[in-house]
Amino acid sequence: MKMTSIIMAMLLMLPTGVSDSEKSEWVFTSTGAGDTVLLQTEDTLALINTGNPQEFEELNESIELTNHDTIKSIVMTSSEANSCNNLTQLIDKYEVQYVYMVPTFDDECLDENENVDDITLQQESTFTLSRRLYIQYRTLEHDQGNVFISNGATSMYWYESSDDYDITHADVAYFPSYLEKEDVDLKTLYKIEPEVAIINENNDIQPNSSIYQHLQELWVDTYLLSDELAIHVLNEDRDFSVKLDKLQQK
Repeated sequence: MKMTSIIMAMLLMLPTGVSDSEKSEWVFTSTGAGDTVLLQTEDTLALINTGNPQEFEELNESIELTNHDTIKSIVMTSSEANSCNNLTQLIDKYEVQYVYMVPTFDDECLDENENVDDITLQQESTFTLSRRLYIQYRTLEHDQGNVFISNGATSMYWYESSDDYDITHADVAYFPSYLEKEDVDLKTLYKIEPEVAIINENNDIQPNSSIYQHLQELWVDTYLLSDELAIHVLNEDRDFSVKLDKLQQK
């Protein structure tokens, strides 16, 4: 069933969340396919972005390493660098239930697919990614989408552009590899005030080395995500720690 408008039921039925006294572990795994990332939490596996057509095999291999047969949700944060062909293949293979996309993403490739609900992210709207996770769109004027994801105990801010609209604190700040120095506003970083920052290295740290320096100036624990690592962010009673796992060779 194709969904072209906001689903009121999803707005009313917010995730139950978890209390701050509970443990939470989020795992960020780069797929090696551009700025696509697998986000694994206690109750779901979500894919953020889908990469380019030539990257599909590498993307697929990375997903298979997680030993998951299904992906509940795919989030498209940008209208660029996301393949419609990759998206349709992933939906068919991994029984994807929901696709969340920024307003500028061309959703015509989903017109023929009746097995997935595609939902356009809109300002001041909240949608569920799973029983515990919810997602909000936090950008007003840009094509890319700043996305806020939370389960009530741990939260992430996916940073695409500096925008003063509804900036909020998040425990984890994620920065795609294609961001440049001028894309990052220090005032915005102060508002996010993350405990942990993750920069997608994408095999080349040079384009965002200035972002790394900014984060170091703010005394934020910063980690570079490459296609050889999985970054585990653990939260226990608001005490955050990070564990790095070296992935199996592809």
